[in-house]
Amino acid sequence: MRIAALTCRSFYSLLRGAVSVRRWVEKAGACGYGAVALADVNCMAGVVDLCQAAEKADLRPIVGVEILTENQRAILLAENERGYANLCGLPQREIWRHASIWSSNCSWIAGGFSAFVRKPDY
Repeated sequence: MRIAALTCRSFYSLLRGAVSVRRWVEKAGACGYGAVALADVNCMAGVVDLCQAAEKADLRPIVGVEILTENQRAILLAENERGYANLCGLPQREIWRHASIWSSNCSWIAGGFSAFVRKPDY
C-alpha cells in the first residue's frame, strides 16, 4: 500500500488545481493507495466529493485545507470529527488575514487537527 500525498489540490482550488476529486480518487485507488488527502486552498468545497469517491473506491479520506495568505502557508488535516468541525470554519475567519500562523503557539485554534506550516513557494 502506498502512502497518500497530504497536499493535494482539486479544481476547487481556483487557478491552483486542475483535476476533479472523483477522477483523482479513482486514479489513486488504481495506483494502490490506501488513503487519499484533499487540502484545497482556502476552501473545503471538495470534501463531499472526496468522501463519496473514497467510499466508492474503498479508500480512507483525509480531509484538510490549505490556508494560504500573502506570506504564510499552512496545511491543516483533520484528525477526528472535532478537527473537521473546527476546519470547516477556518477558511472564512478574518483572523487568518491578521494572525501569524508561524507561531508555534497555536492555542487560539480549537484543535483536533494537525498543522504543517511553511512559507509559500512563490
